[in-house]
Amino acid sequence: MKTDLSYSFGIVGEKIAASLSPSLFTWAMAKTGINGSYVIYDFPRRLARTLIIHSTGEWFGLNVTSPHKDLAFELSEERSERAEAVRSVNALTRREGRLHGDNTDIAGFQYALSRRMKHRPVPDTALIIGTGGAARACIYGCRELYPDLELHVATRRTGTAAERLASLQSPASDISILTHARAARYLPEYDLVIQATPVGHVTRAGYPLNPPLNFKRGALVMDLIYSPGKTLFLEAAEAFEAETENGLVMLIAQGAECFTTWTGREFPMEDAMLQLLPEFQKK
Repeated sequence: MKTDLSYSFGIVGEKIAASLSPSLFTWAMAKTGINGSYVIYDFPRRLARTLIIHSTGEWFGLNVTSPHKDLAFELSEERSERAEAVRSVNALTRREGRLHGDNTDIAGFQYALSRRMKHRPVPDTALIIGTGGAARACIYGCRELYPDLELHVATRRTGTAAERLASLQSPASDISILTHARAARYLPEYDLVIQATPVGHVTRAGYPLNPPLNFKRGALVMDLIYSPGKTLFLEAAEAFEAETENGLVMLIAQGAECFTTWTGREFPMEDAMLQLLPEFQKK
């Protein structure tokens, strides 16, 4: 943690010009009386690597988003236990000249899911769409919250999925890997569905599973995308009277954990849910 009150933060990824992270951190710094800046680095892999390794004076804390979470994991000199477990880093911190990698997506996802599950029965079955860093964070998060959950993962690349998920497999709770076609067929059987791919974002319109799509009535369907606020996937879920949640609460909650780690200040989460979330929902 820095000892002064001047901080330099940022986020690196691709096609992230519309990221809400600068607004999130600017709001939090104003609320807690901290001076600092937050910069968007919309960089391809080569420039992202240079930013992470060589730009020692440009940032103190760096958020990492798609498609650079695996790169951040590779370049981290130290990693948290949870980052090691999911083999993905979305938050980098400079500590005594060394790069420390963490995964706050897990905590952000768990906060968002727990918030929606307060008055719902514990799910028996769940489907996670995707095997990337965000999906693996959701798998880890589900496992911690619901150890007995029957967990299935849908992917287009079944040949490489087992390797990508190897660090999360356990004898006590295996993950079943499904093709997209099979996942779509059994979609109405899941109590919880989590869409963790970029498909459906404003820069990549479409459905993560091929329509027509059917959902269990009353299921909770989460899409980690927040732009647009309601993806085609969530619209389809609502047509079957499923409850839906986009990625805004997860965004705020994972950023909150980064903010506290980087500044040592408590993030005003209650105020964020009352003030910041409604503002983000209008965008």
